[in-house]
Amino acid sequence: MKTTAPNQRRMVTELFNHTADLGLECSGSSMADLLERAGEMLAGCIVDRRRIRVVEERAVTAEGGDPERHALIREIKAVTYHGVTIEESRGMLTARVVLDV
Repeated sequence: MKTTAPNQRRMVTELFNHTADLGLECSGSSMADLLERAGEMLAGCIVDRRRIRVVEERAVTAEGGDPERHALIREIKAVTYHGVTIEESRGMLTARVVLDV
């Protein structure tokens, strides 16, 4: 599944198959943008983000979730260091990481 953000630069997010695991690839124009996209993809691997809506934004730390509103799609056991890459090309950063599911 690939998605491209509407921006001047092509930013790609993609899930890829990996033996019994799940691979995640995303791009961003800066390290902060890259990490934000990776976090959004990780959240999308865990819960159906279409069922989540922004009501209020604020900085918090949290544990757990509301299982009635945020039913799990899959459990992510760990984010592995195996195969982790961050590469820069033409002003864009691209990261690949493998999730142990």
